[in-house]
Amino acid sequence: VSCGIFCSKFCLKCINKCPIAIATLATDKYMRHVSDLSKSILSVTDRRCKLHVVYAGSESDLNHNRASPPIHASSSSYINPFAGIDIKVKSIVKILEELPVNATLLWTDASVLLLNNLDLNILSKLENFDILFIRERKGVDRLNLGVILMRNNLDVQILFNRTISFVQQGYWDQGIISCLLGSKVGPKA
Repeated sequence: VSCGIFCSKFCLKCINKCPIAIATLATDKYMRHVSDLSKSILSVTDRRCKLHVVYAGSESDLNHNRASPPIHASSSSYINPFAGIDIKVKSIVKILEELPVNATLLWTDASVLLLNNLDLNILSKLENFDILFIRERKGVDRLNLGVILMRNNLDVQILFNRTISFVQQGYWDQGIISCLLGSKVGPKA
């Protein structure tokens, strides 16, 4: 995980002000999105929370260490542009390692638009769960890694570490997590 000027360590003082850590990953291409998202987070949390950014360099940097698709995956059936790229999941693992046990992390893609105030009582959503995902889109019954709310515990860390091992074999992180959690990976029938 490479960090640029926007990458910062999570601190207990910051977490006490904001009950959740909020983080994203960005390449050069998405830095404008990061700026907008950062301003939105400040706005929707009444300036209590800030966005922590893991800088991943350029798009070519992402593809430089990309794992090749599995041998048994035909080019027509396995054309996901994110397959074999592990930086997002590695970033989540690194952040979880820095956070206290049971702290809450809200991971969001840099391109997410926040339109409403963020209910900082979001922790209550995790009362019966360790991790929550948004749905891909209406009519598609699968999770999306664009927004993830998670409690930092051993089970969540194991899930992401297992995912890394598959992604490094050329698979897609979202597909792997869907399979590991028993979620469908295709359109709703």
